[in-house]
Amino acid sequence: MVNNKKEKMLYTFYIFFPPLFHTILYFLSKYVEREPYNITTSIDNKIPFIAWFIVFYCIWYLLLLAVPLIIYKYDKKILKRYAYTYLLCSIISCFIYIAWPTTFNRPIIESKGLFNYIVKWIYSNDIPVVNCFPSFHGVLSFMWLIYVGLNKNISKIIRFIISFISIGVVLSTMFVKQHSYIDLIGAFILVIFAYYIVYKFEKRNT
Repeated sequence: MVNNKKEKMLYTFYIFFPPLFHTILYFLSKYVEREPYNITTSIDNKIPFIAWFIVFYCIWYLLLLAVPLIIYKYDKKILKRYAYTYLLCSIISCFIYIAWPTTFNRPIIESKGLFNYIVKWIYSNDIPVVNCFPSFHGVLSFMWLIYVGLNKNISKIIRFIISFISIGVVLSTMFVKQHSYIDLIGAFILVIFAYYIVYKFEKRNT
């Protein structure tokens, strides 16, 4: 009974603590950053603004808890690895945000419509425009592709849905002009690095 209780507490920690920890680090880092470096490139300027992609961008917030709950249901063994990969990515990202703060040029949205309104609302709640590299929307989306999309213990339909949304989120960061493609490259490299470190550490201690 005691072991079951301890196990449930651990799983609760793995599910809820990483997003809370990242949120705290993210907002704290905004108070110690220097003048940000603008990483907008000519390639970013050629990428079109597509307002309806904001739907994917917003769904990301719903998956913050939905994905670990899915992993908990289908493959409890890797939930710990998922949580520690998340935490390691958060720590490294925060260090980068402080050591090399970046910003990105956003368009002036004059068109009306629901999707444009949502984009403007997201913009207004994300000021100043900093902490762009690496994109944490990208970080978690790449993590979801690894831990859910490639996990054969999870049902095919769920794997497809999560993979589809994750790819949509990655694209949305560029199409709604929240991030440069450079931020996504950084996110991908960070996830692969963190996954490798956590995997090796786990194997060495088993």
